[in-house]
Parts: sequence; structure tokens; C-alpha cells
Amino acid sequence: MPNLEKHFLSDAGIPGLSEAFGEACSNVRPCMAGRATWSHRVVHHAARETGWWNLNNRETFPGNKIEEMFERNFSEACKRFIEGAYLYKIPAGSIRTPEIADAAISTIRSILKLNKQNIDPGSDN
Repeated sequence: MPNLEKHFLSDAGIPGLSEAFGEACSNVRPCMAGRATWSHRVVHHAARETGWWNLNNRETFPGNKIEEMFERNFSEACKRFIEGAYLYKIPAGSIRTPEIADAAISTIRSILKLNKQNIDPGSDN
């Protein structure tokens, strides 16, 4: 993911991959049922797409299979967020940070679209 997108995702309250994975693994533990809190819809969406059971039982899978699956889902959820596509809603009372205003999200998306148009396709941006 380009640095510009990472910067805007961070400004929107979305944690980095490592922090998001830790949050997801923590929130799917059985003792967190009904008490899980999510920092952002992107993290919740990626965790849900990865699967609660998979995250909770990740040690039973070979290597980093579940972490890799979460990474793909997190990356896709970030793209969906930038594009304004549907993300699963977080259950009421389960978010730690205030919702980002629609105007701020629109501004971020507009800036990202403008920057994507101005990036030289031959560069590493």
C-alpha cells in the first residue's frame, strides 16, 4: 500500500496491520463475547472476513496462515474504506474511537483520487 494511503488511513483512525491483527485476535477470544471493542470498522471487517474461529484457533494452522489471511482481508478492507464500499457495521457500543465524519472521509477519498491521477505510472509510488 502506498505511503500516502497509509498516512490517510492512519489519520482516519485505522491502526497498522500488526496492531489490527493483535486487536482482532484479542477480540475473538470467548471471554470477549459481547464485550469486544473495535478501533475501526476496517479492523472489524477484516476480522470477520478472516473468521472468528480461524483467528481464535490460529495456532492450529500451519505457519502464519491466519495472519496472512488477515493481512489480505485487512488490505482489502482498507481499499474498500478508501473507495467508500460497504464494510460490516460494528455492533453498537463496540467502537473505541468516535466515528469519522463523512466530510472527513470524503475529503480523504478526494485527495487520494487526485494523487492517484497525478502519480507517474512508471514510478514506485
